[in-house]
Amino acid sequence: MKILLQTIILCILATLIFCSAVAQQSAVARQTDSILSVLPSLPDAEKLETIGKLIVLNNREPSVKIYINMLINEAQRQKNIEMEGRALANLAFYYTMQFDTDSIFTESEDIIQFLRTHNLYDLLSTVHNNVIMRHSVAGRTLTALRKAEEAYEYSKEIQDELFTAQMLTLMANLYSSMNFFEEALRLYTESIKMGRKASSEKYFVNTYNLIIVSAIELKRYEEAMQYTDSMQLEIDRLQRNKPELNLKWNRFRINTHKVRIYAEMKQYDDALEALKLTEALFDPQWKGTIDEATFNETIFRYHYATGNFQKALEHLNSAIQFVETGTENIELLLGYNMLNARLHFDMGDYRHAAQTAFNVIESRDSLNTQRFSAQLNELRTIFELDKLELEAVRKQAHIRQQRIIILASLGGCFLLAVIVACVAWNRKKLAQKNIVLYRQIKQQDKVAEERDAIEKENKILKARYQIDNANQENDENDEKTEYQTIFDRVHEYLLTDRNFAKEETNINKLIKSLNVSRTYLYEAVKAVTKKPLQVYINNLRLEEAKKLLDTTNEKIEIISELCGYNVKSTFNRQFKEVFGFTPSEYRNVGKKNITAG
Repeated sequence: MKILLQTIILCILATLIFCSAVAQQSAVARQTDSILSVLPSLPDAEKLETIGKLIVLNNREPSVKIYINMLINEAQRQKNIEMEGRALANLAFYYTMQFDTDSIFTESEDIIQFLRTHNLYDLLSTVHNNVIMRHSVAGRTLTALRKAEEAYEYSKEIQDELFTAQMLTLMANLYSSMNFFEEALRLYTESIKMGRKASSEKYFVNTYNLIIVSAIELKRYEEAMQYTDSMQLEIDRLQRNKPELNLKWNRFRINTHKVRIYAEMKQYDDALEALKLTEALFDPQWKGTIDEATFNETIFRYHYATGNFQKALEHLNSAIQFVETGTENIELLLGYNMLNARLHFDMGDYRHAAQTAFNVIESRDSLNTQRFSAQLNELRTIFELDKLELEAVRKQAHIRQQRIIILASLGGCFLLAVIVACVAWNRKKLAQKNIVLYRQIKQQDKVAEERDAIEKENKILKARYQIDNANQENDENDEKTEYQTIFDRVHEYLLTDRNFAKEETNINKLIKSLNVSRTYLYEAVKAVTKKPLQVYINNLRLEEAKKLLDTTNEKIEIISELCGYNVKSTFNRQFKEVFGFTPSEYRNVGKKNITAG
């Protein structure tokens, strides 16, 4: 009767759950239909936002891929790069949640390349995380590690600190899964430092949880406690800065760590205090989740450390039961079973302890064998891929080399053709120049003949001219002698008593003394000196001034008056016209070799 009643209750509960799921699905379908009916009439900006709502509404439905592709197409039509990137990131997440390994491996590279090209780094880190974790879940730990290292190097290249911190955490997770806790601890520590630089408080609060686990696995309890205190401080700071955040789970995890650490360090009072806080923080909504198993494990560790083996066994069995039925985490199950073996050994049930330990060792050996085989196959695959990649690189290098040779050959042929064309063009030009030169030579010969004839005729005319002008020259020579005589008398007069320096030289007196006309006097001076009489007088004055400038330190005003100049500006102007310097410049430069021309 009791069994029947339990069956009826279970059926009723199942029916209620099914009806609730159907009702919820119907509500989602109605909302989706309502949105789709108005979607075509919406403006472009609202369309993208509305399709995004459809994706969120149907995120648990297989049809969500349709709306993701719809968002991709609409973003491409509107040329909205950011929305297209978000849609592609949603597509990668969809493949991850659907365990569609082939799709995420084949399409992720294109998605990552798109996000890198358009600098959408916040989305890029999420996609890298999905791809790497999918490799890890698929048993391709080495490939996952390799992808994480490539993403880490790229994050350093673009200097995105949060991206770098996330990739460090991913690598640490992978090393931790391979039981390399020392390396995992180092990477977690670097990740926290980088997270601080990126000012991502929530990020490095979560990372602290992982680093504490690694320190505990390495049995560095003092160090683990320090990380726990640091995590507590960061949570308090984050809560002050963002009061709206629910950090209950983080506080819960801190106290689970404290219980284990205090229990291992045999500080049972502190462990009990932490356990009470853990029980107070445990949310009933977490029942049926991995957090319930963690809660039972925490209680087990306290009771096991304090010697209450029955209580410890009760909670350990609850944790084992959940892991066996609720998850596929074999490593966690084997760890719990090994704890079970230790507990039974301490309780004196050696047979059960030995059998459980044997089963755990056998399972781990089998699991390690499988992992070894998988990693060996993965290494072979990586080797083959690297080999193919290297071969492709070699082929590309060979193709580039051939292209370079072909281009060099074409370039050489083109250069040779240019040289030949230049030679031919030069020859043509040279021939044209030779023809022109030949014509010029012929023309010059003709001109030379004409010139010889003209010169011959000129010689005859010149002889006649010489005969005709012989008498005339004799008359001119007589006239020149008379001009020279008059000039000598004029020169003598001007130098006597420095008449040239007087303000008004008495030309009339000179004319009377020479018994010549004014015109004849001027002609005589000009015939001998090639200069007018006044210019000749001025030159005598300027030569005298230059001499005084060279030999005395008299002021220039006095020298100008001594030489017959009452106006200094006239003296300066005429001096510069004749000698090229003003009197003051001449005295400074010392051009003593300048003469009046």
